[in-house]
Parts: sequence; C-alpha cells; structure tokens
Amino acid sequence: MSQRWAEISSLCEAHDIDEDLAFLAKDILGLARASEAISLESPVFPLILGSLISVQDGSTRVPLMPGYDSAVDRVLKAMGELEAGVYERIKDELRRIGGLVSTGHAYTPFVVEGDWFYHHKTWELEIELARLIRDHEVKGLVSESDARGALESLDGADALSVEQKEAVVRACSGGFVVITGGPGTGKTTIIEYIVRTLSHLGVEQGRISLAAPTGKAANRMGERTRNIEGIVAPRTLHRLLEYSVTRRRFGRDRFNPLRQDVVLVDEASMIDLHMMRSILDALGGATLVLIGDAEQLPSVESGTVLRDLKPQSGELGPRFIRLTQSFRQADDSGGAEILLQARLVRDGSTEGWARMDLAEQWEAQPGVSRLEIQDKANLEKMISRWVRTRLIDEAVLREAVGHTFEIREGGFDEFDRQLLEGLFAFTKRERFLCVTKRRATGSIALNEAILSRMEDEFGFKGLGPGVPVMMLHNDYSRGLFNGDQGVVIRARIDREEVLMAVFESEGGFAAHHLNSLKAQVDLSFAMTVHKAQGSEFDHVAVVLPEEPIPLLTRENLYTALTRARRGVLVVGMEEVYRAGVLNPVRRFSGLSEKLGGGGEAQ
Repeated sequence: MSQRWAEISSLCEAHDIDEDLAFLAKDILGLARASEAISLESPVFPLILGSLISVQDGSTRVPLMPGYDSAVDRVLKAMGELEAGVYERIKDELRRIGGLVSTGHAYTPFVVEGDWFYHHKTWELEIELARLIRDHEVKGLVSESDARGALESLDGADALSVEQKEAVVRACSGGFVVITGGPGTGKTTIIEYIVRTLSHLGVEQGRISLAAPTGKAANRMGERTRNIEGIVAPRTLHRLLEYSVTRRRFGRDRFNPLRQDVVLVDEASMIDLHMMRSILDALGGATLVLIGDAEQLPSVESGTVLRDLKPQSGELGPRFIRLTQSFRQADDSGGAEILLQARLVRDGSTEGWARMDLAEQWEAQPGVSRLEIQDKANLEKMISRWVRTRLIDEAVLREAVGHTFEIREGGFDEFDRQLLEGLFAFTKRERFLCVTKRRATGSIALNEAILSRMEDEFGFKGLGPGVPVMMLHNDYSRGLFNGDQGVVIRARIDREEVLMAVFESEGGFAAHHLNSLKAQVDLSFAMTVHKAQGSEFDHVAVVLPEEPIPLLTRENLYTALTRARRGVLVVGMEEVYRAGVLNPVRRFSGLSEKLGGGGEAQ
C-alpha cells in the first residue's frame, strides 16, 4: 500500500496538484453502497483520481478508452496498471456500482455517457449550455442589408477589410455571433464599428454593453474604445450579471434578464463553462457577440467554450467568423515578427527557435530573440542586470519612489496625476512571464529576487514605493478585480504619511490603504502567463522552466508571445521550448458534440 501511495504522491507533484485529491478519491470510494464496496485495488480508484485531476486542469470529462494520454492513463501508468483490457475492467466495475454512477437518469456523483466519464456537475452544465445555445435564436436588431448600408456610410469604414465588414454586419444582425482572430487582426476596430453602426441605426448606446471576464481585460477594452462618443465603460462579466457576494449568485438570470439589446464580450477565450451558461441564462432577447482568440490558453476553470463553439458539419450554434488578415504593418518589424512566431507555435512548428536572434541580455529589442540560460545562477545574473539597467535607473521610478503624493478630497492634483500616468506607463512597458508560480523559474522566485534588489537600492523592506502589485481576488466593495494591476506609493492624507496601492480607474486613479489590501495583492514584476491573459505590454521576457513540464503547452507559449506589442525575449533552452510547442493543451470537452459537431476538444 505504501508503494501505491508513493506513486500517487509523485503523480500529484508532477501535475502541481495537491495530494489531498488522492485522499478525496479514496473518500469517494467510501460513499459506495455496502453491497457495492470498492477496494483501493479496484481500477475505479485511478479513474476517479484521474477525473479529479482532469477537472482541476479544466476538462469536463475523461475518456473510458486508452490512447488519449489522459490523466487517467497517467495515473494507471504510474500505478503499473495501464495494460490491455484495463478500461473494459473499469467499465465492468462501473456497471456494478450503481450508487455512484449512472447514465444521468438519476442523480449520482458520476455519469457515464458513451465512452466518457463525467462528474455530474460538468455533465449537467454541458447539457444546459448546449440547450441555451440552441434555443437562443434571437432575431437581429437590424437586417443585414440595413447594417451593411449603415456601415458603409460611416467615416473610415472604407479602410476595413472584407472580413472585418462581414463580422460587423453579422454582429449587428445576428442573435449569437462569435468573432475570433489572432493578434493584429483588427478585433478592437470591429468592436468600435459594431457600436457605431448600431448607433447610426438608432440603437441607444446605453442599450449596448461592453464586458470582459476580468477587470484587467475590461480596463484594456475601455482604453481601446474610450474614443467612441457616448460609449458606456466596459464592465466585468460579474458586474454585468450583478454578482452578489452575500448570496453567492448572479442577480441577473432568466427570471431577471439583462435589459440590454446587445452584449459585446471581449477576451472570450477566458470564459468557462459555468460563466457561459450564466451569460446565456441572463440574456433575455439580447444579441450576444463573443470576441477573442480561440488559440490562446483556455479558461482557468472547466471547459474550452470558445473552441467548442467553432462550427462543425451540420452543427447548430452561433455564427462563427474567423479573422485571418493581419494589420501589423510591414515596417512594424517587431510586431510582424511576433505574429509570425505566434503562428508557428500555433501550428505546432518548432522552426521559430532558429529564427530568433541570439541575445546576451534583455535589451528590449523589437521582434523575438532568445537568451539561452539553463541554470539558476545565470538566470539571477540576467535579472540583476535587468534591474540595474532597466528598472532602478528609470527616472520616473526614482522620482515616484522619492515623492510623497498628496491626496486631498479623495483625489490627486495635476502634478501627481501626471507622475502616476508616467509611472503606470513605465510598469506596462516590460514584464516577465512565467509558466508556473513555483520553481526557480516561477513568478514567486523572480518577484522575490527583483524586490530584494529594489530593497537594497532604495532602502525599504517589503512592498515599498514604486513596487507593482496585482490583485489576487475580486474585491467588489472597492471595485477591484482579480488580475487588476496597481503600484505602491507613499502618500500624505490628513498630514499622515502612509503607503497606498493605486489602481487605474475610470477617468483617473483610485488609492487604497496598502495595509487593508496586503492579503489581496501580490508582486507583479513577474506573473504567470495565465494571469497575463487580457494584458498587453511593449516587451515581455518569457521564462521557460528548467525542463519540460505538463504546464508548458503550445497554448501557453502562444499566449505569452501575443502579450507583447513590440518585442519578446525567450529565456531558456531549445529542448524545453520545442517540448512546449509539441505539447498542445489536452482538455476533454463534450460541448461541441452536444451541439452536433461530434468531436472532442483536446
């Protein structure tokens, strides 16, 4: 038994999963009826453990068949039980334990649907979401011909590509539309022209809602759409659906639907199964337009919703527009090279490594270059040099560190506002992106190393002036959301000097006492690629782990590359990069199948 648990412990560590999952799987077996007692030697145990791992990794189901390299396969292999006939024995055992498993006709913790094994919650969510999608046959606000005519009459519309115009027309005239495309394909421009076209046709802008999954993504959406006259500022999806912390549910649903005519959601790849169901449940008669990049990392929680909405033969569902034309200019050598590298990664090609210029340090050059580092000591040298040449010598940072901001009547004067604008622009310039939080190459280690050098230079300890921070959780009372980026300042309030965390807000800045936020913020010199979704920086350094790991995937690399506008430095070794490119995210989802597509997401 001890050997079995040692194998389980090693597997959990390899997948960055708490060993408590193994104990949870064991406890679940104990829920079986006395007449259906299941021993730890039963092949159902690795099935349940593998399904728990898969759900935590974002899958909605796991295959009851070999050859998929699923978490169940890996658990069975770790236990020395991945052999011919094992899945037939699992199926035989499942048929015997009716108290835990059914085909969905009665409530049981698990559901078997054909050759797939579900947790009841995700099975029910998929069925409900597929029904809502099929039933959302909302007539568009305007006809395609009216939308086309209105679009053509707008200033600047002649500069749109054919596929951009088609996307705008379909969004204005359709009930449920998905627009997906990579970086530089003009998704932001499409949002602008959808709003302008609808406004031209008499739709009140107050009846058009812009939203995004996170506060960070909503703020970025706001930055890109603020020049649209009369536009309502974008909100998070939680705000749009009026989430109640005390009730732990959304205030908007089928019984109290949204009052909007059109809902535009950006960064839709981040939407998970439960959130998508909640959006559709609350839509009422509104048109829904989802905009995003289906090749990016999928949502943190369960599902691959944006990918699953891609039409298959005979499939019901939203109208799906894929943007293929890039608007990155030929003279924008940095952006064009990033786009090329991202496409190579997307297509599973490892040729990009040889195209990268070999760098000796991070000099924030345009395009994509590589810095071959394979040990902790050289990584620390690289970080030290970056701190010395790109961080602490920056004039705006030194000024902000030595400055005491004045907060009067809750706001800043003009001088302080300009200094904050410069400081925030500086913090958005460069960022380290990591695959994991832990490890020597993770965001925790990099943040601590950079902070230590700032402490030595400026003489403070911990979160001091000029240090960038990031929200770890939603704080609805303050209007702050998971992933929001801020910076620490020294401020004087009523003659008392205190440390404050400042965040960008609509029309300016909002300052909050640092002591009241310490449990909710973390350093953000470096961040994981997942946390960087919805953000964009001038330059990023993508720090690879020391060795290939399951979390280093094709989608992870693609998302990291596309966070940069001008330049990327890949820090690590070729064999690790190649392993990541050749390792697509393996998420199993049945939503496409339930919509009639007949496939599974992997």
